[in-house]
Amino acid sequence: FIITCFIGLAGISIVFTALSLFIPLGNVYAQLLLLIPALYWAYKKKLSASLLKKIIARSKEYSTAVIAGSLSAILLILVMHANWINHPDTLAYHAQNIQWIEKYRVVPGTANLYLTYGIQSSWFVLSALFSFSFTGTHALSFINAVVLCWFIIFIGQQLQACLSGRKKIANGIGWLLLLAFSFWSYTQIRLTASSGSPDFIATMYTWLIIYLFINRPASGSVALLILFLSCFAVTIKLSALPCLLFGLYAWFRRIEMNGVKKIIYPLLITFVVLAPSLTRNVISSGYLVFPSAVPDVFAVDWKVPASSLAVTQQYITAYARTNVNYNNEQIQSVLKMSMSDWIPAWWQLRSWADRIILLGCPILLILSLFSFKKLFHRKNEVAIVALLFSLTAIVFWFIQAPDPRFGFGFLMAVPGILLYLMTKENDFSFIKKQWLSFGLFVFSAAAFSYTGYRCVHFFNAHDLLAPAGVIDTKYEILNCDRININMPHVDQDCGNAPVPCATTSCIHFMARGNEVKDGFKAK
Repeated sequence: FIITCFIGLAGISIVFTALSLFIPLGNVYAQLLLLIPALYWAYKKKLSASLLKKIIARSKEYSTAVIAGSLSAILLILVMHANWINHPDTLAYHAQNIQWIEKYRVVPGTANLYLTYGIQSSWFVLSALFSFSFTGTHALSFINAVVLCWFIIFIGQQLQACLSGRKKIANGIGWLLLLAFSFWSYTQIRLTASSGSPDFIATMYTWLIIYLFINRPASGSVALLILFLSCFAVTIKLSALPCLLFGLYAWFRRIEMNGVKKIIYPLLITFVVLAPSLTRNVISSGYLVFPSAVPDVFAVDWKVPASSLAVTQQYITAYARTNVNYNNEQIQSVLKMSMSDWIPAWWQLRSWADRIILLGCPILLILSLFSFKKLFHRKNEVAIVALLFSLTAIVFWFIQAPDPRFGFGFLMAVPGILLYLMTKENDFSFIKKQWLSFGLFVFSAAAFSYTGYRCVHFFNAHDLLAPAGVIDTKYEILNCDRININMPHVDQDCGNAPVPCATTSCIHFMARGNEVKDGFKAK
């Protein structure tokens, strides 16, 4: 059921990303487009009553340890999600991009107001659609909390399967470690719950793709699904680009089809999934794959200067290495550093949770060599292919932008696949159910304790009714070519200031017409 939810959400995103090219999504009319067919189908299938009965019946089967672990995790997510959002990236461009989608169809050249407005993640479309801003709420994104709860429920299902004997207890230890590290590393669950960041969303879809790739039967429908999800993951975050390896392999290895159709079908799927997002990229910045200037195939007047994109691309790599400031001289200095110079600085910037995750890959790879013939056998072909693709993705990540939050999808997949192979080929009968239950209770105690800490220090009474949203931004109104532009005060980002908002005066851009919807171009 949870996998179905993730797949369905991907489908909704593609449909409404296409619609966002023509209409704003922050009004009740967009909701009706979504709700009317859904409610009709639910009514015809009597879904509400049957679903409620299934939930009640299933909940009685779950152990106290799994219920405690799941509820403590979900409560912490909701408490974090309810408080003010002050994450730098959300204040810089997440909130603004979501607001643009709520209030306008895609507007030409918004990236000329502030370069990162060109980052058109399909997740921002879902955030705008499910922000329910037309009701007056200030919440940035309800959908972030929802998918995190789905993630927790899915892991709870896997843990219960291990405790009930349907799966090995050793697998349960792996799922518990995944849950613990997903909370311990700030840039995963905790960042997603307290910002508009799509980083961990892309990670969850990456894990889903690898899970389906390894665990589902080699059928045409599953191959089609993996290809679909692989393309969708790329629309969330470009760091998920290696997911296409899984999609293409699944298609060409598992589909029994000959001739031109075997080529046309994946091209058609790729086009349908990627075209709406690529179109948003072109309209907002002038480029297909922002922030890359390649390919540069559209001669539009709102195109962002290519020189600005080059600096931004270099900044992403340099910042991931040393957290350098957005200064061209500093950026070039970092890029000229040898690996022996920047790796020590990069390592010092990593949290203990991230260091353990980073060390997990090489340690488990070395341990697996002791059972090389047993683990890397032809019968484990699919898992071995997944491992090789994940290692390839890690190399891509390390070269392009070695910030762990961009690579968790594969950094945690490698240890996960290796543990899967080890538990598949070994009994590990010495691991007891009591160990897993005890671990869940320890996790629950830690999660409840941190939730209490958050309630005391970062929670207000009004958060019980609705999430507080983004912290308020102070701004002034400037007139630029007959259009009012909101400009935040010094040392502030646009945050929740009304669109259009720019962090500089009109010296770098100009209006293309008399209305905001006409867009902006560089001077």
